[in-house]
Amino acid sequence: GDSHVSGTVTFSSGAALGQGGGVHLESGRLEPTFDWTTDRTVHSGHGTLWTGQNHVTLNGPLVGEETLKVSGPGTLTINDATQFLGSIEVEDGTLAIVGTIPFSQIGSSPDRITSQPGGTITGEGVWDRGIGSKSTLAPGIGIGTITALDIDLAIDSTIVLEIGSPTSYDQLRVRGEFGLGNWVNLTIDLQYDPADWQDSFMIVDNDGMDTIGGSGARLFRFLGNDLVEGETFLVGDQYLRISYIGGDGNDVMLHAVPEPGSFLLLLTAIPFLTHRARRSERS
Repeated sequence: GDSHVSGTVTFSSGAALGQGGGVHLESGRLEPTFDWTTDRTVHSGHGTLWTGQNHVTLNGPLVGEETLKVSGPGTLTINDATQFLGSIEVEDGTLAIVGTIPFSQIGSSPDRITSQPGGTITGEGVWDRGIGSKSTLAPGIGIGTITALDIDLAIDSTIVLEIGSPTSYDQLRVRGEFGLGNWVNLTIDLQYDPADWQDSFMIVDNDGMDTIGGSGARLFRFLGNDLVEGETFLVGDQYLRISYIGGDGNDVMLHAVPEPGSFLLLLTAIPFLTHRARRSERS
């Protein structure tokens, strides 16, 4: 039958929770001491799932209307949240969600997925929820896209992006408001050599009407450098230029550009080369 967790339950094998049935976190704390993968239904129940140093994978459905707290330095992967109607709070460690999450509003405001300092939210799919990140937001299991109802990035939080090609890169898609706190850090893993003046990457696809990167310090930052509109910065051996007014006017774009000095040298050389060509024609 079902297993009910009302206190702290530490277990070293799936069989320790009984044979089959659901797992109910009734304000309890579930602490696996191993890499636990389960197909059982997990009921949130205001409980906490402590990962320890382990990888915990929920292949069965996560259900319930209460808040699920995720804690511990390990990783919790949720592969079926299509029936979940509660909020998720990441206290520390990593939460990875794959697939669709439905809209839910049990109280006065919509349910959200949030992280505290030290917590990481990652995954891919259409999440009909708001995301509030005070730490790290990393779209994609590998390279992928998170589509969210709204996204709020707190001061000194971080977005982690992988760029594999002009058509394969991490992206955040926002249906509502995109809140950019002061000095949100960009971490970029550039995995190929982009073509200057050709390759561009829409890292934030903002469907709303709000602008991004307004006045003051509400900008992205890379290696401690504030990225104002049109700023050029170096990622590995490649220069990129950022724009907060790309796409249809309020998307965040990265454009591959040549080294600034080489471009100025080319502009300087054009008149000289043109003059030489004309002299050669006359001779």
